[in-house]
Amino acid sequence: MAAGISRALAGAFLFSCLALPHAPAAASPPPLEIYGRLPGTEDVALSPDGTMLAIVGTQGDARALIVQKVDGGPIVRAGIGDLKLAGAAWAGNDYVIVFVHRTARLTIRAQREHEFIQALVIGAKDGTVKPLFRDSQDYLSAVFGVYGFARLDGRWFGYFGVVPTERSNDGDTHGFFKQRFPDLYRVDLATGQVGRVTHGSPDERSWVVGDKGEIVAESEYEPSSGAWKVFLPGSPGQPIISGTTPFGFGLMGLSRTPGTVLVREGGQDGQIVELHLDTGRVENFLPSGRATVLIHSPTTRLLLGAVLVDDNRTLMFDPVLERHYQGIAKAFRGDALRLDSASADLSRIVVHVQGKDTAGTWQLVDFKTGKADPIADDYPGI
Repeated sequence: MAAGISRALAGAFLFSCLALPHAPAAASPPPLEIYGRLPGTEDVALSPDGTMLAIVGTQGDARALIVQKVDGGPIVRAGIGDLKLAGAAWAGNDYVIVFVHRTARLTIRAQREHEFIQALVIGAKDGTVKPLFRDSQDYLSAVFGVYGFARLDGRWFGYFGVVPTERSNDGDTHGFFKQRFPDLYRVDLATGQVGRVTHGSPDERSWVVGDKGEIVAESEYEPSSGAWKVFLPGSPGQPIISGTTPFGFGLMGLSRTPGTVLVREGGQDGQIVELHLDTGRVENFLPSGRATVLIHSPTTRLLLGAVLVDDNRTLMFDPVLERHYQGIAKAFRGDALRLDSASADLSRIVVHVQGKDTAGTWQLVDFKTGKADPIADDYPGI
């Protein structure tokens, strides 16, 4: 993946030559109400080919997604409304998937509202906006787990956890839940056609999907007993590894090399380990409970790095990305950095920078030109 990158561009010379934006002249303090507003920019994602940026911005309570060329103006603008943002991701260079929080009664007879995640599919070239899941009596139109994207026969598909429902005869929009936990579904991002890839189980199941849309590994977790197991596709009776934990369990995607997956034991703040599927060997390579963001390649889906909580530190497992990140950290010395996204060849990287001179700004670092250019500010009025 990184073989085509010039090693010279990753050297110390480039790091010393990163062109940073000039700091503005001192001005009077901004009005206090600015600090209470939503951020002007909430998310920025770089396309895998490194030529486009997807920017989620706000104006008042309304949000919009703008897709623009890195070296030019906007391509499309799509309204999102006042829904709270949960994140955005590219599916190849053709689609941007925007995840939002929705609050609604799941059935007509429900006594209270629930919050869940829905998603919008936005065409990066034409700005078309479509719901990821249309309303259906066959499944709940909500996302319970994102398992990646794959290009098959020239078409892009997304893989998601979806809860199936039983048809109802009394006008209920979604019917009855058939089970507590989701199945794995596949969505054609161009047509919206939805199809089940594999069933879940009475216990909580998770999957790792490879870059060709194949299931690499599965897991089951029984919340009542804490029992868990990881197994190859369709082989729950022959686990690779098993154990118990009272605080949650799940698979987190591919790990650093082909044939390895990430396993999180102990819930959202638990330990993440690397499991070798051929031998069952487990490797502890991340500090326990401190990895808050996992950075995966947009093409191979392999793990490239991890952001650690509390000490503003990032571990990089790809040597080219490690050299690039150390150069960025040197250029923005003293600021808090968060790597947000990178092109597939790692020649362009988007980072979020926050420090004493900025309330938060998004920077595009280009290792071919040796420059860092500001994309947008969190709070333009500050």
